Amino acid sequence: AIYSTMNLFNSSVGARTVVAEGWVPDRALPDLKKAMQRAMQQGGAAIPSVLSSGAPPGPPPTQTITNKLSATFQSLNDAYGTPRYLELNPGIFYPVTYSFLFGIMFGDIGHGALMLVGALFLIP
Repeated sequence: AIYSTMNLFNSSVGARTVVAEGWVPDRALPDLKKAMQRAMQQGGAAIPSVLSSGAPPGPPPTQTITNKLSATFQSLNDAYGTPRYLELNPGIFYPVTYSFLFGIMFGDIGHGALMLVGALFLIP
């Protein structure tokens, strides 16, 4: 996966320089800087990596932060589409509403089964 991602970067000067542009959350910048330093040291690079921040054109992508419970329901939300930047993620309501509607569905099945049994009993 790392090689397919790196192939998307722009390379120049005989494929020895890689320019990568992307979105990184502010809280992940220290980890990114450490990873770039570690890669520079392990790769034996003579020139240090440069990290510059700016405002790229266009709206930023949506980052959906999930926990163990909401991660299972996030795929349902992603099937309908990802919310835009600064929109409310409806996936936080799924654990409650999905469980409630699932219970109603089985209540309807039980009621329907009782009605079927009653109807079959009334047929001569």
